[in-house]
Amino acid sequence: ERRAYHLTADYTWGWTQEESIKAATENIGWETVNTVRTPVGAGDFSQYITPVLNSGADVLILNHYGKDMVNSLTQAVQFGLRDKQVNGKNFEIVVPLYSRLMAQGAGDAAKGILGTTNWHWSLQDAGSQAFVKSFGQEYGFPPSQAAHTCYVQTLLYANACEMAGTFAPWEVIKQLEGFEFDGAGNGPTLY
Repeated sequence: ERRAYHLTADYTWGWTQEESIKAATENIGWETVNTVRTPVGAGDFSQYITPVLNSGADVLILNHYGKDMVNSLTQAVQFGLRDKQVNGKNFEIVVPLYSRLMAQGAGDAAKGILGTTNWHWSLQDAGSQAFVKSFGQEYGFPPSQAAHTCYVQTLLYANACEMAGTFAPWEVIKQLEGFEFDGAGNGPTLY
């Protein structure tokens, strides 16, 4: 049983990720100690990290992305959270959605941090390998998870426009709602 403290980017992506992670962790018996919204581009997260230290939480979940994740993770490690013991357990820092670029930006602060990514260029499915080959021929290095996301989203949008027979957003949205696809390396996906 864990006690989680969320720092969440204050926009739709952050809110949605927090909601999803809370539901999953509470479903397995975790307690959510607090959820705190942080402004996008805050830079200095010390005022948000300081309360975590005495909250009784033993997990900090950083619902941040990009430079905000790099900054909040680096500062959480500087505050000693990665090496802390709480409730008889090692304190854990979780980054639910990582990218290689964010890990590089965080440098040594990323060591030992738990996180996930939704795709990696080493996947062996046909769709991933075709994209990796094409991208590598064009740019000379394997694609990042962000490049893959942009590629897949472009394909999905183009397909939805074709199915709708128009570029009108309200018609395209109808085509994407409930749309299932596979073959992009992430397994079956429902929109």
